[in-house]
Amino acid sequence: AIDRTRRRLRAPWKPGQPGKNTHPPHGRMQRMTTLAIDCGGGGIKGSVLDEAGTMRAHPIRVPTPYPLPTALFVQTLVDLAHQLPKAERATVGLPGMIRHGVVVTTPHYVTRSGPRTRVVPELVEQWEGFDAKSALTEALGMEVRVLNDAEVHGAGVIAGQGLELVMTLGTGLGCAIFAGLLANSSLKPTGIVPGIRVRLRSKVARMASTRYLSSTFSSRISARRSK
Repeated sequence: AIDRTRRRLRAPWKPGQPGKNTHPPHGRMQRMTTLAIDCGGGGIKGSVLDEAGTMRAHPIRVPTPYPLPTALFVQTLVDLAHQLPKAERATVGLPGMIRHGVVVTTPHYVTRSGPRTRVVPELVEQWEGFDAKSALTEALGMEVRVLNDAEVHGAGVIAGQGLELVMTLGTGLGCAIFAGLLANSSLKPTGIVPGIRVRLRSKVARMASTRYLSSTFSSRISARRSK
């Protein structure tokens, strides 16, 4: 009996098992876990990761609802989080230009029925300047970091040496450039060119232009603040 008990204690804790989604076994120290959500044009995916980046629950995917006002977006993420083990913090990857958790522009969520459909001016007004970080922090009741989705994906795979380019292929083409960042470090404004998402036929040279990105972010944010 003692040997069986020892084997159970040495076995890895799997939060996805029935009855073990929110609490570790008695006497086991709980590690910091992160709710990771990837928001795409066709689907929103989520899972819970431990400090090593290992998934501690089976990923869940729900179709992205359209039309998608900001209130419905927040509620969709809250509903998704309720289906996963409880975490201490969250990271959300959004398509488009994101600055300090604020949406500068997003390509899909401002449309009537999803990618490549008509843009709705009322949705553009809601999304541009939307403080996603504050809204999700309040709704989820935990610390939330909101970044461009390519930045989030890239932070998990870069080596942290030299200048690294990460490109993501999904509904659109995502791009992020890292300069000497460790994969487990905090993203710093001086170490990363903000992630961008463009249509495949856009000019690659314009994507890679740091000056273009900086001026675009500054002008858009200034315009929103002046209203």
